[in-house]
Amino acid sequence: MRNRKAMPKVSAMESNEILRQELREAERGEALGWTGYRFPAWTPLAMGVWATTFTLGLAYVDGTLGTVWSLVHLVVVLGYLGWDHRTQAAYPSYGGTVPREYHRPTAALFAAPVVLIPVAFLLGYYVAGWVAAVFIGVTWGLAVWLYNRAYARASAAVRARLA
Repeated sequence: MRNRKAMPKVSAMESNEILRQELREAERGEALGWTGYRFPAWTPLAMGVWATTFTLGLAYVDGTLGTVWSLVHLVVVLGYLGWDHRTQAAYPSYGGTVPREYHRPTAALFAAPVVLIPVAFLLGYYVAGWVAAVFIGVTWGLAVWLYNRAYARASAAVRARLA
């Protein structure tokens, strides 16, 4: 039998405090990808321009050129996401536990297209394609700008809660 060092006795209260500290450290680690993420300042403008040009292509470019137009826009978005993922020190993960402070801003960001796209479609159908394009570009750029602000507030709240 091996000679084991005697473990110091820990009271139940100390044990609970140690567990709380370990849980807090685990939560800090999970939140790091969220609190460490920074949006480039030009993101709302770029997203607005992207949405405008994509919608203009849907409204006015037909056939093979229209398909190419849409594919170019898809490649641009995927390229941006890849670049963003590589350049950030930390990146949010939707696979783990999302800090509760981010629930509302993230839900609003994902709900915005559900509202904006049908309105843009109706504008394009009943008014004009360029009106739909301007509407979707301005409102999507505004939505991304509002999300960036809400995200920054949520990050500050998470850092304060886990400090």
